[in-house]
Amino acid sequence: MGTTSNFGWPTPEATDLVKNGWEAIKDLGDAIDTSATSFANKVVQIVQGTTTTQVSLSSATFTDTTLTATITPTSASNKILVLIQQSNIYINNSNVNASTTFKLFRDATEIGLQSFGFNNSTALAFGGLGWSYLDSPATTSATTYKTQYSALSSLGPIFVQYSGAQSNIILIEVIP
Repeated sequence: MGTTSNFGWPTPEATDLVKNGWEAIKDLGDAIDTSATSFANKVVQIVQGTTTTQVSLSSATFTDTTLTATITPTSASNKILVLIQQSNIYINNSNVNASTTFKLFRDATEIGLQSFGFNNSTALAFGGLGWSYLDSPATTSATTYKTQYSALSSLGPIFVQYSGAQSNIILIEVIP
């Protein structure tokens, strides 16, 4: 088989195989580059809100927990994953079946509900609540998420962020 020199490497005369091999490698590289720029299931931005403000509630009326965060979605088709960690929920009551309900709001719209119960055989009880919600806000305007809570009945004060404990809300914009 005759060869010619190509930068010191021998080049076969049957160049179709080499040419086609090069095209296959180039096509594979192009495919990798294309998939690397695909944004399916990618995180666009993350926003965190925190609060350490102690809030006390003694009624069945829903009250802001002061936990809030605002995000401006980059596309109306994107979703927002909301992660909530509500800390130091505290009740000073010997009621064995004490409970409270938390709501998640997107602006003024209620979008989620979560209950928290105390199995309280002593005069006081502590707890924490972690939950998540995948939202489709369908907007590119600034969007605020917040939590509220309420006692199911008048059981005496129920606190959140008791003694200045930090609660967190994380908003993650994702491309579906």
